[in-house]
Amino acid sequence: MSKNENIIKRIEEIEKQLKELKLELTEPSEKEQKTGRLEVGDIVEIINPNKSQEKEGTVVKTNYLTNRATVQTNKGNVVRKFTNLKRK
Repeated sequence: MSKNENIIKRIEEIEKQLKELKLELTEPSEKEQKTGRLEVGDIVEIINPNKSQEKEGTVVKTNYLTNRATVQTNKGNVVRKFTNLKRK
């Protein structure tokens, strides 16, 4: 084999590896999606709702200093500690 053929084979191998890596980066696993801090837009379940409050909603505001998040529900906004919210 000539030098050019070796170089072409190496380039093809590198391209295959890059395609595999790209697939891994574009499709994160469920574990990666459900860990970490709550972010705006996350759908959460409220663990301790009051009688007139919904049990789930969407996070619209977070405050990491007070460890609280504002959740928008069908009946209005609810403010809860992060420990009282469960990501769906």
